[in-house]
Amino acid sequence: MATVIARLKGGAPLVGAFEELGATRFASPRLTEARIARVLAGARLAGERDGQVRRMARHAAQACALSESLGCEASLTLEAVLASYRRERLAEERRRQAMAAPEATIRLLTALPAVTVALGEMLGASPVAFLFGSARGVACLALGAAWYGIGLVWVRRLLRTLRRREASC
Repeated sequence: MATVIARLKGGAPLVGAFEELGATRFASPRLTEARIARVLAGARLAGERDGQVRRMARHAAQACALSESLGCEASLTLEAVLASYRRERLAEERRRQAMAAPEATIRLLTALPAVTVALGEMLGASPVAFLFGSARGVACLALGAAWYGIGLVWVRRLLRTLRRREASC
């Protein structure tokens, strides 16, 4: 989008700026959301998803239509679209960074029971003998496993919900 804006500021016509970016000629001198989406998909940055490209194309098509109907500079309307897109990407990156710590914590907590038993065995405390060798040990094991399973399912469901919400944004 920055390339289109630069070409517009350099005097290129609106349709011509998109044609140049896409290295193609449109059959008619009309910008549509689908045409803009094809051009932007071909020039997408690393890490950009299809949904982001489609959303950017929709907003760019609306900005171009607004520019044509009002007679204002297309570069200004497209700069507003680009600024909005950059804010969206920044917010997405911050959400991803915010999710990194809980995901690492969950991985650690998932392995913690097995690590604890292994360390107990290495220290000679014989937790395996306790857990499987007495009624109290089996009860502790069953209760601990049940709560562990419930917690694991709950946390994974929370993370899945957060990821789905992020993907839909």
